[in-house]
Amino acid sequence: MSSISSDSLWAFVKISRVTCSDQNLSFLKCKNESEDPSSCLSQGSAVTNCYDRKYAELIASPCAPAFSAYEKCVTDKRGIYRECRDLQDKLMECAKENKVL
Repeated sequence: MSSISSDSLWAFVKISRVTCSDQNLSFLKCKNESEDPSSCLSQGSAVTNCYDRKYAELIASPCAPAFSAYEKCVTDKRGIYRECRDLQDKLMECAKENKVL
């Protein structure tokens, strides 16, 4: 996942919550049940792999321009998401239409 910038990751978080929810829940459940962080490495890897796969799918989809516009807005507005909601809505609509979600 090192090739994904932090700005891209912040812009991607809404989609990743939907597309990688099972992996995220499994990881969080493991962390809540264990005090040993190393016991959750496989669940953490599953989250990373899901993010990598879904990010690559998004960038290769017809939604890439919508994602780029949203990412730029989030970056320019320094993470003030409410100022980018219209672009986020367009991205989510595109992702649903193109089955990226």
